[in-house]
Amino acid sequence: MTNLERVLPRNRLTYLTPGIFPKDFPFDAKARVEFRRSWNVRNEPVILAAAMFRPGVKTRGLAWVIRACGKLFRLGRQFQLVIVGDGKEKVRLQRLAAENLPGKVRFMGRVPRNEMYRIYSACDVFAFPGIRESLGMVFLEAQSCGLPVVAFANGGIPEVVKDHTTGFLVPPFALDPFVRAVEGLLADENLRHKMGQAARSYVRENHDLNRNYRKMEKVLEKMARESLPTF
Repeated sequence: MTNLERVLPRNRLTYLTPGIFPKDFPFDAKARVEFRRSWNVRNEPVILAAAMFRPGVKTRGLAWVIRACGKLFRLGRQFQLVIVGDGKEKVRLQRLAAENLPGKVRFMGRVPRNEMYRIYSACDVFAFPGIRESLGMVFLEAQSCGLPVVAFANGGIPEVVKDHTTGFLVPPFALDPFVRAVEGLLADENLRHKMGQAARSYVRENHDLNRNYRKMEKVLEKMARESLPTF
C-alpha cells in the first residue's frame, strides 16, 4: 500500500487481506483422537512445525524449532514435536532431532495440503519462526484449525497472526523469548484453548477468501459504475 500511495491517491486504493478458505481447514475431533492414539500421546501437548526440507530459510526455521524445543526438553518440559515436510535436508534435520530431542520428534513426511487439517487438529501449538517469510499460508491454516502460533515478528507474519491474541510473535532470532512463548502455551491448557478459539474466529473474520472475493467484487462493480458514460 505504501508504495502504491506514491502514485495513486489513497481513496483509489483498496486493501484485501491474504486469505484461505476456512472450510478447507476445520477442526477435526475424530482425526485428533486417531492421530494422538497412533502417536501414543496421552496428556502431553503436541507441538507442530511444517515446511519443505529444502536448503535455506525453511530448513533453518525447522532447525530453529528443534533447538528451541531441545531447550524446553532439557528444562524438563513434557511434549512431543511433530514435523511435517520432506526434502533434501531430511537427514540433517533427523540428526539434529536425535541430538536435541531423542525419542520426542515424529517426522510425518509430506502431507497433501487437503489433508493437513487433520494433522493441525491433532496438535496443540504451531511453532515455526518463518524467517524472512513474506506471508506463510501455514500460519492461517493452523489458526483456522484452532492452533495458537509462535513465530517471528518479521516479514508478512504480523499481517496474519495477531500478537498476544492468536499467538505470540517474538523478535527474529531471539531464542529465549521464543522458548518462553512456547513454554507458556505448553504449561497453560486454558491459554492454548483461549488463543486457539480466538485464532479460529480471527481467520474467519479477517482472512476468509470468500469475504475477500465479495469485497473485490463490490470494488469492481463500483469502478464499472463510475466509468459508465453520462448523458
